[in-house]
Amino acid sequence: MNTLTRASSIALCLLLAVFLSSARGGGVVTRARPVPNLDPPVSLTRIYEEHYRLLINVAEQAERGFLVTSVDSRSPTANMVKVGNPKVHGSLEPGDIITHVNGHAIRGLASLHDALDQAGAVVTLTVIDKSSSQEINWQTKTVKVQTPIIPGEDHPPTRDRVVRVLLIGLTDDERIGKGMQLNLTNLERILRSEIPGERLDIEIVSGADCNARTIISKVRELGRRAKAADSLFCYYAGHGAYDPRYEAGDPSGGHFFSIPSGDLLRKTLFDNMLAQPGRLKVLVTDTCNVRWVARIAGGLAYEQKTLTVRGPSPLEQLLLYHRGVLDLSATSRDQYGWTNERIGGWFTYTFGQLITGYADWQPFVDRVSIDANSFFLRMRQSMIDNPAGISEDTLRAIRDQTAMKPAVFRMSVTKDKNIPSGPARTIVRIIPYYVPE
Repeated sequence: MNTLTRASSIALCLLLAVFLSSARGGGVVTRARPVPNLDPPVSLTRIYEEHYRLLINVAEQAERGFLVTSVDSRSPTANMVKVGNPKVHGSLEPGDIITHVNGHAIRGLASLHDALDQAGAVVTLTVIDKSSSQEINWQTKTVKVQTPIIPGEDHPPTRDRVVRVLLIGLTDDERIGKGMQLNLTNLERILRSEIPGERLDIEIVSGADCNARTIISKVRELGRRAKAADSLFCYYAGHGAYDPRYEAGDPSGGHFFSIPSGDLLRKTLFDNMLAQPGRLKVLVTDTCNVRWVARIAGGLAYEQKTLTVRGPSPLEQLLLYHRGVLDLSATSRDQYGWTNERIGGWFTYTFGQLITGYADWQPFVDRVSIDANSFFLRMRQSMIDNPAGISEDTLRAIRDQTAMKPAVFRMSVTKDKNIPSGPARTIVRIIPYYVPE
């Protein structure tokens, strides 16, 4: 918890992100050019509802409340006022624990959200400070946001559920195309090895087809085949940036996918996903959140494991036995996403290693966030120690960047209570791992 002993005005400065098209500098600045007529074919009132929120991510702590895991740069908790002493200002930090809202103990994410909605525009939080362990009451504003409407009913387990998958990669790009193709190949292999064919519906968009209209068209095609009990999983690998002109009402802050034929707002893609039938909607991307992409050396090898499972595999449980929404980015604001043609995206490498080992979304997201950053730090140090053949611009960028932490823009998922058992079956799991040169 950061505490200021005098009142201060905190201004959030949002930098206009640009994408540098050349890894060696001298690039071209591009701006978001959302392609028209890509809005979802339903009223947003049918897929969103308004709530009061704090723009923070939390993890439930048994009998204590909620541990703050991250704080959005636009969160109103950056400027809280101490109850009883308005001259003292403070801000929430990761590691703080929220125990009460307006004096009421909170147990469970639903109770936290309900308490914020009941409080309205201003709320009092009881917080255990991570540094002093003191319990302090803070008053803060909230933010009115649109949140996706989550299916309320827990559909009974059924073998008819299908995962509708859309894998998208900017594979024609002369600088990152080979890495993006490797991303798609690895993820398709993982999905097909873990989920029975009759429960898997995959569409792949790559090459010349990787444009905004085709992407949205494929989302809608999957939606036409989907049923209410199905899941929709979308993955995008390519260039990305953010544009503050489009941040209003967008949890990603105006993040967009930079595509030569015309940019696509992340929110446009996610809104179209929400408009389709299905009880779980997941969007995962491996892109930059700033202005250029660099290459480094290294390669992938593969380990094959054969294992026996009864009932749904962990990946099946993630994609077929949850309901809700998840919007996950490889990078936080003002961080670069890194890739090369030998291992693909560094985040996607970590994602592929972990995705088959978790049956619940929260521990998976927690783990991939830690491991992706650890892998970045390992690769970063390797580049610094062995700079031969690396451009000065790239070296400068990797030295300046000290972390690559995934960002959760939206996450509200609930696991089914009853997971069916089944006969034993064999899975051949292909696991990529990094081999330095």
